[in-house]
Amino acid sequence: MIIRTEAIVLRTLPYGETSLIASLFTRAKGRLSVMAKGARLPGSRFGGTLQPPSCLQVVFYYRPTRELQTLSESSFAQYLSELGRNLEKLTLSLRMVELAHALLPPEEPMPEFF
Repeated sequence: MIIRTEAIVLRTLPYGETSLIASLFTRAKGRLSVMAKGARLPGSRFGGTLQPPSCLQVVFYYRPTRELQTLSESSFAQYLSELGRNLEKLTLSLRMVELAHALLPPEEPMPEFF
């Protein structure tokens, strides 16, 4: 099943030489992990979108039997330019995404929290 939804990047980890595993909090499926193949290559279709705490519009392939979904597209839904200019706001937003990653149950939609 192909899902298009809004998401907030909670965390990213390098995987292999060229890919990233990203933990996202999505409006449609809650917290889940996705594989972004080739995201670390220059000129990647993901660009610089997969950085916490980016607000994105994402498309991913969802299979309920998998713990790791496959990310197909990502683009900024809301550009948070103010965070880059204010260290206090950036620190607070990064703390919030770390808390969300630690406390939210996997694959349980919570639109009121989103």
